[in-house]
Amino acid sequence: MKTTESASGEHEEKVIKISESSNSCISDLSTQYVNFEQLNKEFDAIVRERDNLLDECKSLREHCGMLNDEILNIKKGVEVAYEASLWCFKAPLRRLIESLDAKKSSLLVDNRLADKAPLAAEPIDEGSVKDGVKSTHILLVSYYCPTRAHAGGLRILDLYTLIRRQCPHVQLDLYTHSRPEIDWNIDDVYKIFDNVYLSPEEELSPNGIRKITGGNVFYSLIDLQFHQCGYQVDAFKKLGEKIIYTPMESLAKALYYELRSLPLVKKAFPLRKKVASLRYAAEELYFLPKVDEVVCVSKSDAAFLRAVTSEKHICGLETGVSQYEFSDALSSDYITTPASSRPLRVLYVAYFGSETNVNALRWYLNNVHGLIKKEVPKYIFTVVGRGDLASFSDYTDLSIEFVGEVPTLAPNIQEARVGIAPALGGSGFRGKVNQYSVLGIPSVVSSIAFKGLSYQNGVDIFIADSPENFADKCIQLLVNVELNDKMGNAARKRCLDRYTWQSKWENISKIYELGDEV
Repeated sequence: MKTTESASGEHEEKVIKISESSNSCISDLSTQYVNFEQLNKEFDAIVRERDNLLDECKSLREHCGMLNDEILNIKKGVEVAYEASLWCFKAPLRRLIESLDAKKSSLLVDNRLADKAPLAAEPIDEGSVKDGVKSTHILLVSYYCPTRAHAGGLRILDLYTLIRRQCPHVQLDLYTHSRPEIDWNIDDVYKIFDNVYLSPEEELSPNGIRKITGGNVFYSLIDLQFHQCGYQVDAFKKLGEKIIYTPMESLAKALYYELRSLPLVKKAFPLRKKVASLRYAAEELYFLPKVDEVVCVSKSDAAFLRAVTSEKHICGLETGVSQYEFSDALSSDYITTPASSRPLRVLYVAYFGSETNVNALRWYLNNVHGLIKKEVPKYIFTVVGRGDLASFSDYTDLSIEFVGEVPTLAPNIQEARVGIAPALGGSGFRGKVNQYSVLGIPSVVSSIAFKGLSYQNGVDIFIADSPENFADKCIQLLVNVELNDKMGNAARKRCLDRYTWQSKWENISKIYELGDEV
């Protein structure tokens, strides 16, 4: 049994423990209270920050609303401008202006050519051939005047020269606009066409030719050449029984390859350029179903447009070797220059107003040129063709020659051992390959440049896409003269068999409905 003293001591010990426990709890509560106060202050700070952010968001929403209104206005303006620049608004306005202007004055032919181009012509009536009167009347409407100065004009000259030679009884009229700064001499057209109507304005409208001829005209066939002539297709349909349209190069296909080639050229595609390219491609696709026949300058362009549009009236008429530029080489008596007698030169002939050719040239200089020079130190790379080459002023290597525009191509090609076509995109027909080939110069081309050509890889042409492979093929043709001569002669034979204008007469006769006129 516990004593009173011991019981008292035990009780005191318990009291002490309780006291200590109470103090501990009070201390913990105090600590928790202090932490809560701190959290409360932080929470207040967060609330204030939230309120500030809400105010900023409100301000931003108001600003974005204003911007959105501006964007909508710009979008509407662009849409109106786009539609107006096509047909909906501008065409009626043009007709109104033309009708008012017709009461005041009429279009005049360039005074320099007044003795050659008639100011007026008798209205052309539909009819048949009687007593030597021409039954087929063809009107060529060419946005660019057919001259030797540019590839499109040269193609037209060759085409219509052949029609004139094969069908002397067909009446051929030309309606165009002359640009002296780019056309050089236009005398060739007066040797081919019965009537040459020169418009003082770039826009070639049916009203314009009516003013020049002094009356109504009607043609068996109207040939619209170049994209810009497509804008007038509906109006010209009233003046011709059959309308054919040659875009010269498919802008839809060019856009397709341009987008594909962006990683290769490592160059940004500006928004303005993208919008313009999309617009031209859309216009081209709009024109196609409106005409009776679409004539592309290459079979690959024709195949692309048929696939995109499902239209069946699209054909290809490949560009032949020009009799104006290469008359000597087209002769069966022509003898090619042996490779051993030609310098170690790689040649690139192109029109450098085309971004496709500019990109191809830059790709070659940046990726291929150095590889060839390393293996063939005495090799020279020569660039020939019209266009601005100022962007290449940094290329100061003495083994690079920028010749620029020349009056005739044949002498420059004859001095090369290899011709190249390193296209990364674009469309149309790579006539430069045939120009090399007809002179017995073998070429190295990219897969895109080869599209639509009938040469055989490793036999009469080399196809290469990577810089290393492209350089290797050029080196082979530079140093191996036996291989060079063999492939060059094979390329010339293929060119003469497939790419003269005369070899295309059957197709031309069908397109222009000339079967009964020969």
